[in-house]
Amino acid sequence: MYTINSILRSNIGNKYLLYVYESINKAMNIKARDSESIKKVIVLSSITNSYVEGTASSIDVCGQTVRNNLKEQDPERVLKYNEEILKKMREMGALKKPVIVAMDWHDIMFYGDVNAEGVKGTKHKNGTNWAYQFATAAVV
Repeated sequence: MYTINSILRSNIGNKYLLYVYESINKAMNIKARDSESIKKVIVLSSITNSYVEGTASSIDVCGQTVRNNLKEQDPERVLKYNEEILKKMREMGALKKPVIVAMDWHDIMFYGDVNAEGVKGTKHKNGTNWAYQFATAAVV
């Protein structure tokens, strides 16, 4: 299992981590008591391409707390800062090699008011045609 300290000593480098960590501060409004630990979990999970649950347990934080805080974030704001992070990483010399990315689409089936924000029509499943939809991407 990776730790923040082993990542800091790795070839990823302090400058990159500091930039990502500062960007998360700007992009996310984390209201938990232990917001610094939650930010560490988010950064470490993204760098190691790990699940939040496993990373959280290595830092002694509840994975559900991290997920709850992530769900409360403004997606457009997070995407904006994600683009800025990627741009800065390219400027810093990261992301030089092409990679293969696996994309996966997900539906969380919805049973309430179909006019609710974020609800989309989808393939019939479990008694409904409505869902919250999102995609995940992973470098393989």
